[in-house]
Amino acid sequence: MSLKNLGLKNAFELNNFKSLIPESLDNIKTNNADCVTLCTFSRVSEDKGILDAIQAVARANDVLGNEENRIFLDIYGPIAKDFKDKLDSFLEKNDVAKYKGVVDYNNSAFVLKNYFCLLFPTYYIGEGVAGTIVDASFAGIPIIATDWNMNKESIVDGYNGFLVPVKDPNKIAESIIYLYNNRDEHYKMCVNSLKLSEKFNPKNVLQKVFDFIESD
Repeated sequence: MSLKNLGLKNAFELNNFKSLIPESLDNIKTNNADCVTLCTFSRVSEDKGILDAIQAVARANDVLGNEENRIFLDIYGPIAKDFKDKLDSFLEKNDVAKYKGVVDYNNSAFVLKNYFCLLFPTYYIGEGVAGTIVDASFAGIPIIATDWNMNKESIVDGYNGFLVPVKDPNKIAESIIYLYNNRDEHYKMCVNSLKLSEKFNPKNVLQKVFDFIESD
């Protein structure tokens, strides 16, 4: 919720920001690969929607109906202790998903740029403007996320990704299949995601602070 909506007049809102090197627009090409890999890039826990992401990718492969899987999922991030056994059980039953460990904070965009899109089906109660959305924007990849808390502040449905209902793997799967079957639209969302990374650039965020101070 905006601070202005709370009745605060002399307050200034800052975007989450991160000092990352954005992907070059010249490096974003139409992805025509038959097999694509998606990822999650957050704390690995149930309330981050990790199981929903696994189920969605499995569902997308079922709908595409090929004898071999064409869509895969890599899972990154620290695993919550109370979730590890459940995750291991899901991974044993779903050969479309793999746990890939933890990536260094400064290498996030470098790793993410190699993926078809980011899945962020969170319903974590304390979710703000998530760092994983910032990372994916610098990487220039679309984001499929739940319409939850602050996600709509950074994801424009149909522009740089999709917003889906909470705890709805079928809707996530529908968005995955749409991007898989519409590569020109996928390309446009990659470009749009990279464009929106400008709002997370520290120089741009700090310039807004300077402008606010000077206008006071």
